[in-house]
Amino acid sequence: MLSKSLSLRTYSAVRCPSPSTFLRNLAASDPAFAAAWLDALGYAVDDLEHRAFTLAAQGDPRLIEFMLRCHRPEVYRERSELGVVGGIVLIPAKMPGAE
Repeated sequence: MLSKSLSLRTYSAVRCPSPSTFLRNLAASDPAFAAAWLDALGYAVDDLEHRAFTLAAQGDPRLIEFMLRCHRPEVYRERSELGVVGGIVLIPAKMPGAE
Protein backbone atom coordinates (compact mmCIF):
# COMPACT_ATOMS: atom_id res chain seq x y z
CA MET A 1 0.00 0.00 0.00
CA LEU A 2 2.71 2.50 0.98
CA SER A 3 4.62 1.93 -2.26
CA LYS A 4 1.55 3.01 -4.24
CA SER A 5 0.95 6.19 -2.23
CA LEU A 6 2.47 9.57 -2.93
CA SER A 7 4.44 9.76 0.29
CA LEU A 8 4.71 8.52 3.84
CA ARG A 9 2.95 11.69 4.96
CA THR A 10 0.02 11.06 2.61
CA TYR A 11 -0.21 7.45 3.73
CA SER A 12 -0.15 8.37 7.40
CA ALA A 13 -2.75 11.10 6.87
CA VAL A 14 -5.12 8.55 5.36
CA ARG A 15 -4.43 5.82 7.90
CA CYS A 16 -4.28 7.87 11.12
CA PRO A 17 -6.64 10.40 12.63
CA SER A 18 -5.64 14.04 12.63
CA PRO A 19 -3.59 15.16 15.64
CA SER A 20 -6.46 17.33 16.87
CA THR A 21 -8.90 14.41 16.66
CA PHE A 22 -6.44 12.19 18.48
CA LEU A 23 -5.98 14.78 21.24
CA ARG A 24 -9.73 15.37 21.62
CA ASN A 25 -10.32 11.63 21.91
CA LEU A 26 -7.50 11.28 24.43
CA ALA A 27 -8.85 14.18 26.49
CA ALA A 28 -12.33 12.63 26.45
CA SER A 29 -10.99 9.33 27.76
CA ASP A 30 -8.31 10.56 30.19
CA PRO A 31 -9.35 13.22 32.75
CA ALA A 32 -5.74 13.81 33.87
CA PHE A 33 -4.68 14.49 30.28
CA ALA A 34 -7.71 16.75 29.76
CA ALA A 35 -6.79 18.81 32.84
CA ALA A 36 -3.15 19.07 31.77
CA TRP A 37 -4.22 20.07 28.25
CA LEU A 38 -6.47 22.84 29.63
CA ASP A 39 -3.59 24.08 31.82
CA ALA A 40 -1.27 24.15 28.81
CA LEU A 41 -3.85 26.06 26.76
CA GLY A 42 -4.25 28.52 29.62
CA TYR A 43 -0.50 29.16 29.73
CA ALA A 44 -0.45 29.63 25.95
CA VAL A 45 -3.30 32.15 26.10
CA ASP A 46 -1.56 33.99 28.94
CA ASP A 47 1.56 34.24 26.76
CA LEU A 48 -0.47 35.53 23.80
CA GLU A 49 -2.17 38.08 26.01
CA HIS A 50 1.21 39.30 27.26
CA ARG A 51 2.45 39.64 23.67
CA ALA A 52 -0.72 41.49 22.68
CA PHE A 53 -0.27 43.95 25.55
CA THR A 54 3.34 44.48 24.47
CA LEU A 55 2.35 45.17 20.86
CA ALA A 56 -0.51 47.43 21.95
CA ALA A 57 1.91 49.39 24.15
CA GLN A 58 4.12 49.86 21.10
CA GLY A 59 1.26 51.71 19.42
CA ASP A 60 -0.81 49.21 17.42
CA PRO A 61 -4.16 51.09 17.35
CA ARG A 62 -6.30 48.09 16.41
CA LEU A 63 -4.76 45.96 19.14
CA ILE A 64 -5.17 48.76 21.68
CA GLU A 65 -8.88 48.92 20.81
CA PHE A 66 -9.23 45.14 21.05
CA MET A 67 -7.45 44.90 24.41
CA LEU A 68 -9.56 47.71 25.88
CA ARG A 69 -12.79 46.07 24.70
CA CYS A 70 -11.73 42.76 26.23
CA HIS A 71 -10.59 44.12 29.57
CA ARG A 72 -12.97 47.05 30.03
CA PRO A 73 -16.13 46.03 28.15
CA GLU A 74 -18.33 48.21 30.34
CA VAL A 75 -16.55 51.27 28.93
CA TYR A 76 -15.27 50.26 25.47
CA ARG A 77 -17.75 47.74 24.06
CA GLU A 78 -19.77 48.65 21.00
CA ARG A 79 -23.24 49.73 21.97
CA SER A 80 -26.41 49.80 20.00
CA GLU A 81 -29.75 50.78 21.38
CA LEU A 82 -33.12 50.01 19.90
CA GLY A 83 -36.23 51.75 21.00
CA VAL A 84 -39.84 51.59 19.94
CA VAL A 85 -41.86 54.77 20.03
CA GLY A 86 -45.63 54.59 20.07
CA GLY A 87 -45.86 50.90 20.89
CA ILE A 88 -47.01 49.55 17.52
CA VAL A 89 -44.88 49.02 14.44
CA LEU A 90 -46.61 48.15 11.17
CA ILE A 91 -44.70 46.11 8.63
CA PRO A 92 -46.24 45.94 5.18
CA ALA A 93 -46.98 42.46 3.83
CA LYS A 94 -44.86 41.08 1.02
CA MET A 95 -46.36 41.41 -2.39
CA PRO A 96 -46.72 38.10 -4.27
CA GLY A 97 -43.56 37.42 -6.25
CA ALA A 98 -41.50 40.07 -4.39
CA GLU A 99 -38.45 38.47 -2.86
